[in-house]
Amino acid sequence: MASMTQTVPDSTTEHIRTPLAVIHKLFSMHTVETEYVATDFGKLAQSHFQAVFADRQALQQVPVYDQGRKITPGTLVRFRCMVQDPAYGEELHLAVARMTNTATGEERCAFSQYTDAEHGLGADWEVDYGAAANVFTEKEVAYCVSVPGQSAWARGVDDVSESALDSALESLSLSGDGNTRAGADKYPIPGEQHSAALVKFYAPSTAPRVSSVIDVVGVYELGANTRAQEAGDETAWPCIHAIYHSEVHVDDVASALPALQPEDFAARRAMCVEYVTSVLGGDDLAAQYVLLHLLSRTVRVQDAKVGKLSLNLVNVPASALPNTTFAFSNPA
Repeated sequence: MASMTQTVPDSTTEHIRTPLAVIHKLFSMHTVETEYVATDFGKLAQSHFQAVFADRQALQQVPVYDQGRKITPGTLVRFRCMVQDPAYGEELHLAVARMTNTATGEERCAFSQYTDAEHGLGADWEVDYGAAANVFTEKEVAYCVSVPGQSAWARGVDDVSESALDSALESLSLSGDGNTRAGADKYPIPGEQHSAALVKFYAPSTAPRVSSVIDVVGVYELGANTRAQEAGDETAWPCIHAIYHSEVHVDDVASALPALQPEDFAARRAMCVEYVTSVLGGDDLAAQYVLLHLLSRTVRVQDAKVGKLSLNLVNVPASALPNTTFAFSNPA
């Protein structure tokens, strides 16, 4: 299997620009040597792309999915997202179809996974729907959105230089930019700019549980939304056909940040206090309490939770109130 995989185009650029072409070649080579099994090939495709993008520098070349950017359909993308609805739907899919050339009688198998596009080899080719070689699989469809409340420095965590972090801290703002995109009313934080997509999972993967934060690498296209179609809406939706994904933990984000030297701590803390003070109408002491509260967390001692304490602020200036909630939910 290893020698077969090595003959697949190893250009990172080719995997990004034409991932389906790479997968089709991998499939054709796989079926020559072994009987096709849907789950087995899914594992092969996953392991191949994971190997190609195992290096962080290679992964950073993959475009980040953002509804505000123009992305060519069929391109490989990556998307850090929260699973808002893991049971958005299931779709029966003809992954492998026996095709017959009506002019010559030639037969061959066509592969169409990681896409909603129909099978086709050009003129004169038709699908033999009664062929025993046909392979049907199911896609699990999840509705995924940008991680709610994620600050700008966390969304841009790929730029991990200290200068980038300093820039993010200096650009803290109390103003929002709103969101007028389709589906914006479903987002947990109303009015916050975000991206959303239908992420489609293929065997052996399954849709993660609700509220999971995941990193998805897959093929982007404007595809079918069966739930919307049932309601009479034929609009194409942004879809990401997941080749592989991984769950994101807090430590995964923190580990990507630059390590601070002890002499830098005081300056960074002062920047945070200054920001919180501006939100609270200039009250430096209240800002100190709020900062400590934001950094605190609960711990479990035997069967009891310790540290789940409330912090109440009183006499906050009326001029600061309209911005306070937004500022803490979206600090950058």
